[in-house]
Amino acid sequence: MRRRGARLRKSLTVAPPKADPVEGRKDGYMIGYSYGVQHGKKESDCSFDGVSIIIPIQDPFEDVISKIRRIEALTPHPYELLIADVGSSEGTKKYMRSRIGVVRHIVGRSDQGIAVVLNKALHAAHGKKLVILYGCTPVMDNWIGSMTDELDNASATKSVCVNFAQTGVPLLPREELDSHNRLNACCALFRPELLSDVGWLDVGLPSLQENMSEWLGRVPLQYRTMLQADGIFV
Repeated sequence: MRRRGARLRKSLTVAPPKADPVEGRKDGYMIGYSYGVQHGKKESDCSFDGVSIIIPIQDPFEDVISKIRRIEALTPHPYELLIADVGSSEGTKKYMRSRIGVVRHIVGRSDQGIAVVLNKALHAAHGKKLVILYGCTPVMDNWIGSMTDELDNASATKSVCVNFAQTGVPLLPREELDSHNRLNACCALFRPELLSDVGWLDVGLPSLQENMSEWLGRVPLQYRTMLQADGIFV
């Protein structure tokens, strides 16, 4: 009995084999990687019954922070806010980092045009309605409700645009407007399906205004609604 007990105590005190830390890290990496891939697929397919508000930035002197604060104060949930950035200041970038989880910051390379990054933001958006806000700032409470009402009340309407003629932003020349069917707009609301109908933004055009005007011009006139900015935007 004594010998059997000694053998039992010996077997219990034998140290288990040491785990290889490198192999453990590999296993953990693979598990995390697999989870990330699956989670990413789910995230890319998810959408919510709200609005994705996308603000393109290409001017480091633009007061984007004030615009974000104004939007947050005047926009009822549900919505998400995305910044398509190819030229913000260091102060704006620092602010974006402090708002991770609230504001989605889509950053482009210095050699990329605004249309490239804006297309990325459109692709990343999860809302069932999309707004590109690129030349004005809302001043009316529930400004988005006024626009979505216009989109929802007429089944034929594909986009709702805001004319910036009253916001002080210079209009495109009349000959350019007529020859290219371009629109003097500062904001556009539409459903994601419109991107399948008319395509994405043309990355070959140099300026944001030209890009948006050309893109909105692809939508037939009978499917567009144009609102005046007065009282809604500045």
